[in-house]
Amino acid sequence: FLVAAGGKGANQAVASARLWAKTALLTKLGGEDRNSFLLTDSFRAAGVDISRVALEPGAYCGCALIMVDRQARNIIGIVPNANAGISVAYIEENRSLIEASQVLVVEFGVPMPTVEHAVAAFAGYLLAQALGGGSVVTIVCMALGLAATMVKIQGLALYRNFLRWKPCSLP
Repeated sequence: FLVAAGGKGANQAVASARLWAKTALLTKLGGEDRNSFLLTDSFRAAGVDISRVALEPGAYCGCALIMVDRQARNIIGIVPNANAGISVAYIEENRSLIEASQVLVVEFGVPMPTVEHAVAAFAGYLLAQALGGGSVVTIVCMALGLAATMVKIQGLALYRNFLRWKPCSLP
C-alpha cells in the first residue's frame, strides 16, 4: 500500500500555497508518529507556514484508508487520531492568526465545537472590520451540512449580509 502526505485540509493548504497565496495551517499531528515528518516536510516544500502546527502527545496522525470497489465507488474510512485534539482552546491560542486572515477553510474532521468556534471567531472579527469599512469575507467549509452548522452559531444570521459564502458539497 501507499503512504502519502495528504488529507483534505493538508491538500488544500498545499494547493493554496502552490498558487502563491500566503497560507498558514492550524492542525495537530501525532507526537508518536513518523508520519508527522512526512507531513511537515510536504508542507514546508510547498511553502505552507506550519509555525503553529502542534504535536499531540500520545497520539498518531489522523489517517484515511481509501478503498475502491469493482464499480469504481470509493469507501473512505477515517481515523481522526491527533485531529480529535484540535480544541476550542487551540483555536483561542491561535486566534490572532485567524483574525489576520482573509479566508478561512475549515474541515469537519475535527470536533464540531472547534469548527463552530473558529468560524464564529473569524466571522465576528471580520464583521467588525466590514462595519468599519473593511473588506468582504470568504469562509469555505468542505463538507455537507454547512447550513445546519452555521445556524448553530449564535448570532451568525446577523452577519450573513456581510459575508460572501462559498459552501462546497461533496459529490
